[in-house]
Amino acid sequence: MSESLDNADTALTIVPAAAAVAGAALTKVAPQGVRKSINNKKTWLKTKWKKFEDTHPRLFFVVNTLNAFFNFALYFADIYTDIILLLDFIKYGWVLCSVWSVCFLVAPYAVAVGGIFITRKNSINFIDWDDGYGKIVFYCFFPLYPFLLDLLMPFYRLMDKWLPDTLMNFMAQYEATRTLSETVLESIPQLGLQVYMVLLCRSITCAFVEEDASALLQAFTVSMISITYRLVLTWFEIHAENMTVKQYVGQLVKMGGGLPLAAIAHNQVEDVRIDFELSLAQVRLLAGVLRTNTSVKILDLSNCGIDDEKMNELQPVLYDKLNQLEKCYVLGSQLNLAAVAKDEEVNIEFELSLAQVRLLAGVLRTNSSVNKLNIDGWEVPIGDLKTKATLYFPNKEIDDKKLMIMCVYLKVNTSLEMIDLDMNNIGDEGAKDLAEALKVNTSLK
Repeated sequence: MSESLDNADTALTIVPAAAAVAGAALTKVAPQGVRKSINNKKTWLKTKWKKFEDTHPRLFFVVNTLNAFFNFALYFADIYTDIILLLDFIKYGWVLCSVWSVCFLVAPYAVAVGGIFITRKNSINFIDWDDGYGKIVFYCFFPLYPFLLDLLMPFYRLMDKWLPDTLMNFMAQYEATRTLSETVLESIPQLGLQVYMVLLCRSITCAFVEEDASALLQAFTVSMISITYRLVLTWFEIHAENMTVKQYVGQLVKMGGGLPLAAIAHNQVEDVRIDFELSLAQVRLLAGVLRTNTSVKILDLSNCGIDDEKMNELQPVLYDKLNQLEKCYVLGSQLNLAAVAKDEEVNIEFELSLAQVRLLAGVLRTNSSVNKLNIDGWEVPIGDLKTKATLYFPNKEIDDKKLMIMCVYLKVNTSLEMIDLDMNNIGDEGAKDLAEALKVNTSLK
């Protein structure tokens, strides 16, 4: 028995050690230049990783599926061992420990039930109440919903092509809330109780442990593995998104609050700022409610991880709403697309990414009144690009990004006969845009 408890005591070092490693990694004591170099390298690695993920979808699907099954097994093993431990507490008369264990198990469940009820009350298009049957079904199965959603939680991201967008959006909220409540209200307190039991039973004779230590040690081991697993995943996620621990927790809280879909749909909000990554399903839902909205004046999606696929869903409604919006940020907090869509003079004093340039080009096509455009010190020759028959730009350091902007105006030039772009840095992306822009030109020789 003492040997088992010695092993458990040794295992107590795992969580503090893991937390110390994570804390040390998050504490950056380095000169500004070094930090900037590290951040640039992280961005480069993130881009490469994203490209590798896009080119090996099957591999990532298998890895994500295995991770989902492991998460599923670990989650229910944690619940199972905690319940077995609770029964042993009751069996051996550990009343206080029994009460605390019940509280630790019930509290996350109560949060989940409350969250489901509030979401149902405030959401749109989740359950049809009109005929009355939806309401009856909802309340009949209401106590079971947390268990059913817990079963779905590890796998719903793998099923995004088959699940309704409303359910995908709800699951993102549910997962964030469940992660916080399970960690704060169950896992950490339950581990603390188990540590207390292990230490107590090492110092005094403990009839409970002497007769049957397996339940305590199993629960303790599963809790250690579960928390260490979450720490590792959290560490990777924090570093992947360049966040602090405080920002990460704040993001979970905001995700738990969900998207303000009902407020947008009913024109009850003017300022919409979303500070967490959106799934494709959530972007579709957001685009759907924005399409009929007349109240929103500020839309900030700069921290939502809008990639090309998500932008394809958002772009049509975004272009349609730019005249309504006063401020619109999608791919960065510095680029106000609403101003670009209206102003006659556009001055952008910072370097744009390729994705930002592509979006900027689309917005510029909707603004026929702009007559002066400066991007990071480059004065775009709008007048020449729109009207001149002969254009010479040899060796002008024109790259894909500059050419994308030039093509906005080349596309409306009906008198162009010749263009010289020799000795520039034009790649595949720029060549595609140029070909598209000149496709409608009939005067080119």
